[in-house]
Amino acid sequence: MTLDTTPSDEEQLQQAFNWVKEKVKKQQLKSTISNYKRGLEWDEEQLNGTEPLEDINLEHFPKKTIIDIKEKQFRVRFSYFSLRSLLLSVGISIAITAPITFPWLFEFVMPDIMALIPPFLADIIEDMIKSIQSFLTIFAWAEPIIKFLMQIAATFNPFLVYMTIMYILNSTEIIHDEYYEDPLADLSNIPSAADFFASDFQMKFNLSFTEIAVFLFLVSFFISLFLVIRGEREVIYEFFTKKEEEKFMEEVEEAFIGYYKDKGYEKVNYIENRFSESPNLIYIAYLVKLSPILSFFIPLALAMVFLIL
Repeated sequence: MTLDTTPSDEEQLQQAFNWVKEKVKKQQLKSTISNYKRGLEWDEEQLNGTEPLEDINLEHFPKKTIIDIKEKQFRVRFSYFSLRSLLLSVGISIAITAPITFPWLFEFVMPDIMALIPPFLADIIEDMIKSIQSFLTIFAWAEPIIKFLMQIAATFNPFLVYMTIMYILNSTEIIHDEYYEDPLADLSNIPSAADFFASDFQMKFNLSFTEIAVFLFLVSFFISLFLVIRGEREVIYEFFTKKEEEKFMEEVEEAFIGYYKDKGYEKVNYIENRFSESPNLIYIAYLVKLSPILSFFIPLALAMVFLIL
């Protein structure tokens, strides 16, 4: 009499599920480790060169193998941090101020630039622009959608703080400014928050369209910068609070040990390479952590400036 050791359908299904689950988790760990390359460095060739445990003689394999991980130089990490932050800030600024900065760029800046370019080169550029425009005509159906999204971006942003404060102060007659115009006076044409802000400052301080467009873009750039630097500080370990650093170290160890466990690695040796160990950096860390609040404080401060001056 022999026993049937063939796995049942249910066991086979469970094994397949566990195999897929393990593969997905390993891929997630690999993706996480890939992100760490921005600020950390390690000997990847050495890690990948080790044979899996099942393929070697365990008697000659060290029981505990250490992964050495070192922070990159501050200069390298700060360059990456700055580039990412600046690019994102510029992109968000363009989205926020598009109803004003786009007309300014295409109606004022581009013609001036084209006038400075040699005629033969200007003709080539104009031909390229016309070709692009003719190609984009097939997407004409998307124009109303793009305009709607631009209006949304120009309305629901920190400039809305300025618009709200000005509306409340004037509607309650706590403060009334002669240059203030009620944004809800014409319900068929309510301005975006960026439009409202630019219109107020342009009228009160007698600024030209170019001046207000540049001023609006600069303000929105700093608003955007404070919004994004918290999320982009992932490689500036000097800006971590103690709790955040402990969590980061746990995540690093979990990712590397989890991914390389079949290679026999059981410990991570984390080597710090900080710009400074000054305890005063904690104040900068908390400032960066709370930086999104500053994005809303800027239009608040500008509202006070508008009313005081």
